[in-house]
Formats: sequence, C-alpha cells, structure tokens
Amino acid sequence: MKKLIPFIALLFSAFLYNCNNEGDEPQNTDSIEAQIKDSTISIIDDKTSLENTDNQNVDKLLRQDEEIIFSFKTKKGKTMNVVLHKENKYMAYRFGTENSVELQFPDELENTFEQFTYRYYFRGGGAMNMGLDLNYLSFKGDTHKFVVFDEWSAGENENDEGSSSVGIKIIDLSSQKEIVIEGISSTVKGTLIDFR
Repeated sequence: MKKLIPFIALLFSAFLYNCNNEGDEPQNTDSIEAQIKDSTISIIDDKTSLENTDNQNVDKLLRQDEEIIFSFKTKKGKTMNVVLHKENKYMAYRFGTENSVELQFPDELENTFEQFTYRYYFRGGGAMNMGLDLNYLSFKGDTHKFVVFDEWSAGENENDEGSSSVGIKIIDLSSQKEIVIEGISSTVKGTLIDFR
C-alpha cells in the first residue's frame, strides 16, 4: 500500500489541477503520463534503497580483503579507487559511489597486474628548477583508454607550496577525443609513487 501512496497522490493532484483550471485549455496528458512514470521510477528507487539498508555500511568500492593504493573523490561526488588484494592476488580500478560500482577494471580479478601500466616523470629542485612530479596509471578497455593521474608542480618561489591536480583522463581509442574527470586533491588517499 505504501508504494501506491505517491502514485495516488500524483493522480489526485492531476485531478485537482484539472478541476481548478476548467476554463483553461485541456492539460497535456502526455506530461501527466510522464509524471506517473517518474513517480513509478522513484517508487522502484525507494524499494531498492530499502532493500539495501541491510548492506548500508558495506563499501562496494573497497572490499574487506583489499586495501587502497590510491583514491580520491571527484568534483561531481564520485570516488575513484585503485585497490590491492591484501594477499597480492590482484589489483583493480573501481569508480562510483560507496553503494554502486559504475566501472571496475578488469571485470575478472585474475592476472590483473599486467593489465596496468605505470609511468612517471620527476624533476627535483623546487621552484628554482621548476620541479615536477608526474604520475600516471593507465589501462585499456575495448573502446577507451583510462589514465589516472596525480601531478604536482613547484611554485614560483620557495614559499609557494606549488600546485597539484588529480583526476582521470578517458581517451576514445577510435577518435582520440579526451575527457577529464577532475578530482579533489585534498581527498587523496595513498600514492601512485609506490609503483616506482
């Protein structure tokens, strides 16, 4: 019965709207059907969230037998994790939220280490030498290449801490078009430097 309440309320509000606007042109029934469909979707979403309350404290991006190698939150509220099995059985990339994994690479957690490539460039010397520390972990899917990056450059003077940026570059292998998902540097956990 609880599932029907939003649906009934929507129909009742549509009925009241039509009664209060008798002099107006007839209301578009397509928009009412769209609202009903939207209401049905939210009912399904509510049901799904109710079913997941038992697993509310389970982080789907990090399993109990894994540890974080490198992680950050994106500016759009998602999380990127590169994880390692505690017994070094596999390494994996996961992207999404604590409740939902949108992408895991690879799908099968076997022979995973050889599917990742790490590159870096380091130039010490701070501001006087325009110091850099650039780290990239990449992997290829069927249609796209993903590059997790962690970049730091020295400031213009010794008192300047420099600037850092993290994120994910996604490159379409056929068109070579690239999009960047920006991360928030202050949310970084772990480091890619350990791959050296």
